[in-house]
Amino acid sequence: MKGRGGRAKVTGRAAFALLVSACLGLSASISPYPHLLHPSKSLSAFVACPRLHSSFVANTKLAPPPRCFRGSTRSFSSTRSKPARSLWRMQEQSKRDNENAEAVASESSETSQSASTMAWVVLFLLLGINVHNQWTRAMVYYLVSFKIPDTEENEKKYMNIDLNFGEEQYSILASFGFTALYTFCSLIAGRASDKGNRAFIVLAAAAAWSLSTAGQGIARSFEEVLGFRSLMGISQAFTNPPAYGIIASSFPESQIATANSVFASAVYIGGAMASLSILVDQQVGWRMTCLASGALGCLIAAAGTLFLRDPRASRQELGSADERTMLLGGPTEAEEGTSSSLDLGRQLRETVTAIKGVVTVPAVQILFAASAIRFCAGYGIGVWKAPLYREMFPTSESEFSVANAFVISCGGVLSSLLGG
Repeated sequence: MKGRGGRAKVTGRAAFALLVSACLGLSASISPYPHLLHPSKSLSAFVACPRLHSSFVANTKLAPPPRCFRGSTRSFSSTRSKPARSLWRMQEQSKRDNENAEAVASESSETSQSASTMAWVVLFLLLGINVHNQWTRAMVYYLVSFKIPDTEENEKKYMNIDLNFGEEQYSILASFGFTALYTFCSLIAGRASDKGNRAFIVLAAAAAWSLSTAGQGIARSFEEVLGFRSLMGISQAFTNPPAYGIIASSFPESQIATANSVFASAVYIGGAMASLSILVDQQVGWRMTCLASGALGCLIAAAGTLFLRDPRASRQELGSADERTMLLGGPTEAEEGTSSSLDLGRQLRETVTAIKGVVTVPAVQILFAASAIRFCAGYGIGVWKAPLYREMFPTSESEFSVANAFVISCGGVLSSLLGG
C-alpha cells in the first residue's frame, strides 16, 4: 500500500505538472507576450528549481521565480519586445479604423441628399477655374494690332507696339510658345492626377497661371512675355486631367456626361471673356488688363481652398494606407521618409508605359488625328481673327468685341451642353 501510495503520489505530481504545462501552453498561444509563458521554458525552470517545486506543491500557487529565471526572462523578453509593440499598434490601429469607418458610413447615410448639392458646388467651382484658364490663354490674341502707327496711345493699348515685336514673333508667342510645353506637360499631368491629390493640383495650377498672367503685365521685352507665356502653358496643362477625375468621383455614372459638358463649356465662356478684354484694354491698357486678370485668378484659387476637395483622398485615408498600417504594424519614421520621397525615374517609366499603351489603340490614333486637324483650324482662326478684323475695320473694335463674344459663348455653350 505504501509503495502504491508513493507511486500514486508521484503519478499525481507528474499529471499535475503536465496539466500546468498545458495551461501555460494555452496561455502562450493567446497572450501578446508568448515568450513569458512558453511551456518548455516555464516547465524546465519549474523542474530545475526544487524550492519552487516544493512551494508550488505545498501552497498550490507559484512563488516568485529565482534570480536566474528572472534574468533569463529579461534577456529573452528584450529580444522579443518589438513584435509585441507591433502587435499592440496593429490592434489599436484596427480599433481606430473600425470607429472611423462606422463614423463615415453613418455620416454619409445622414447627408446623402447634401452630397449631391456639394458635388454641383464643386462642379461650378471647377467651371470658374476653367473659365479663367481659357480666358487668360486666349487674351493675348486680342491685345495686339499690326499695321497701325506707333503712337503713345497705341503703346498703351497693344502689347506688340509697346514691346516692339512683329507678326512673326507674335505667331510664336500665340502658338508654340504656349502649346509646345502645354502638350508635353499634359502627359505628365495625367500621371500626376492618377497618383496625387487632384484638388491640390488644380488649385496650384490656377495660382501658377494667374501669376504668369500678371507677370506678362510687368514684362519689359518680348523674351519676358514669352517666358511667362510658357510658364502659363505648363501650369494650365495640369487643369483638365485632375478636374475630370474629380468630376467622375463626385457624380454618379448617369450624370458624369452632363457634368463634363458643363465643365467643357468653359472653353467658350473663357473665349468670350477674352474677346471682351478688348473693352477693358481700351480703358486701362494691356498691362492693367493682364494684372487684373491675374489678380482675379489668384482670388479664385484662394476661394477654391475652402470648398474643393479630392473625394479619392478621403477614401484612401480609410483604405489602402490603413491596410498597410494594420498588416505591417505601422511604418517607422525612416519608412515614412522613404515613401514620401518621389521616385522620378519610376514615375517617368510608368508614364512612358502608359502612353505606349494608349497610343497603340487604333481608335485612339484616329481620334488624335481628327483632334489635331480640328485644333490646327481652331488655332489659326483664334490667333489671327482679331488682328485681321482690326486691320480691316479699325473703328469697330467695340462692336467686334461684343459680337464675337456673343457668337462664341452662345454657340459654343449650346453645342457643349447638347452634346453632353
